[in-house]
Amino acid sequence: MTFGPIFSPLVQWGVSKSIIPHIFTKDRNHMITTRRTLARGAAWAAPAVLATVAVPAYAASSTLPEETYDTVALNQAIQGTMNIQANCRAYPTTLSIQGDSKASQPLYVAGAKSTSLISETSYTLYVANRIPVSGWKAIGADSGWTVPVRDTTAPQKRGFTAYTTTYTANNWVYDAATGRHTIATVPNFTALTDFCASGNQIYGVRKATVDGIIYSREVGPVTLR
Repeated sequence: MTFGPIFSPLVQWGVSKSIIPHIFTKDRNHMITTRRTLARGAAWAAPAVLATVAVPAYAASSTLPEETYDTVALNQAIQGTMNIQANCRAYPTTLSIQGDSKASQPLYVAGAKSTSLISETSYTLYVANRIPVSGWKAIGADSGWTVPVRDTTAPQKRGFTAYTTTYTANNWVYDAATGRHTIATVPNFTALTDFCASGNQIYGVRKATVDGIIYSREVGPVTLR
C-alpha cells in the first residue's frame, strides 16, 4: 500500500518509514482494540475521581447525640391541670375530679426521652374521712381512665381515705416541639358526698412509670373551696 508524498515531511522530521504504517493504519481491529482499551482506562479512573468528593463531618458517623433524662422534670410525674371541685349548691352534694381537656393544658410527662415508655399512670385523691364519698362515676365518654376506687394499697395518710384512678389507655404521644409526652384525654369523674366538702383539705398524688422507674409527686394539703 502506497501513501504517497504525505509521508515525506515525517521522513524529514526523522520518523522512520518502518513505523509510519502503524501510525496511520486503518486496520479496524486495531481501532476497536484501542477504543476498548480507552474505555477500560476510564472505568478504572472513575473511583479516583469519586474519592475526592468532600464528605460533611457529621455524615462520617451515624450516631446522633444521645438523649438524656431530666430528673428534675421527671420528679414532677404527671403535669398539667387537675381540678378537684366540691359542689354544695344542691343535695346530695358532690365531689369531682376533672382534668383540663383544653389543648393548651393537656396532661404530660416532661424530662423523658423521645423513645421512652410511659406506663402505670395514676392519680390518687385523699379525702378527709369525715366526708363519706360514694358512687364514683364517669362524666362523659370513656377517657381511658378507670373509675376511682378506694385504694388500700396507696400510702396511708392519717385521717384521710385514698381514691385512685389509673390511666389504662396508654396513648402517650411524644411532641418534639416541647419535648413532652402528652395524652389527649383526662380523668373526669364525680361522686356523691353526705355533706359539703368545701372548706376541707385534700391531697393529690400523681404517679407515672417511665422506662421502668416510678416517679410520683404529692400536691397538698389544699383546701377545697
